Amino acid sequence: MLEIDELAINYDQVEAVRKVSIAVGAGEMVALIGANGAGKTTVLHSVMGLLKPKAGTIRLKGENIVGAPSKRILDLGVALVPEGRQLFGHLSVLENLEVGYARKFGIRFDRAGFEGRVAKIDAYFPRIRERLKQTSGTLSGGEQQMVAIARALMSDPDILLLDEPSLGLSPIMMDTVLDLLVQLHGEGMAILLVEQNARAALRISERAYVLDSGVTTLNGRARALLRDPRVQQAYLGL
Repeated sequence: MLEIDELAINYDQVEAVRKVSIAVGAGEMVALIGANGAGKTTVLHSVMGLLKPKAGTIRLKGENIVGAPSKRILDLGVALVPEGRQLFGHLSVLENLEVGYARKFGIRFDRAGFEGRVAKIDAYFPRIRERLKQTSGTLSGGEQQMVAIARALMSDPDILLLDEPSLGLSPIMMDTVLDLLVQLHGEGMAILLVEQNARAALRISERAYVLDSGVTTLNGRARALLRDPRVQQAYLGL
């Protein structure tokens, strides 16, 4: 589904990412963990076409998407849930979902198709249905995260990129969000998960990569990495 090979990205003259190689198979959930500033968000932004790599390749379904516009990447089935949710706070929940749908299917989209997507989203987030007309900026942090994920799902992606989805959430709401990711994965969606809670990410993922100072230093089965002394000491507080 997604193959990143020897990726290198600079911010001005500062090397943010170097020699990053990651693969996500169809229907696979993969975690990307590492300390703050390791380059995890940079990797996700490069996949979405928001940053142009200095070197390396990014292949999506076999197509090299380095330099491709974000709209092309979206059309190929990628959606991003950004760090901090980044909702349009002055718009209603429904309008945020319309934005997510229109990004993929056009501004003059089919209303019946849109309602069908909303109905599917409703099955994941029944609480959203009750708040469709509410201004999104007035929602709780957990509800805003639900809307951010729902907005990404409106484009009917094949692979979902998530950047710190549990950030700022209560333990109960964090579990709700992670349970949803497990459900989406169980339904066949590929997921690349960047998550500050390394323990939780490794528990729900199949495989994982460790990013350290812009380099992928470890990778393997997620459960094995949970038991790896290096990961335990650096990221699990053991």
